[in-house]
Amino acid sequence: MELLRQIGLVIVIVIAVVTIVAIVLRVGYLALKEWKGIVVLAGIGMVGIGLWMFFSYVGLGIGIGIIILLLLLIL
Repeated sequence: MELLRQIGLVIVIVIAVVTIVAIVLRVGYLALKEWKGIVVLAGIGMVGIGLWMFFSYVGLGIGIGIIILLLLLIL
């Protein structure tokens, strides 16, 4: 039962991260068209690093955090 709960939690986190990444990519793409894009991308990067640190601390999403970080670096 505990295992099912953990799997459910991981699925919820993955869905949330995918949604966040989709939003970040969309915002990043639009921001690159503007002069203020650099500032926006820097802010997104800081949020990503914050999420990565939070997930690493929790111990659930180290891999998810690294994926977010890589996606942000690709941006």
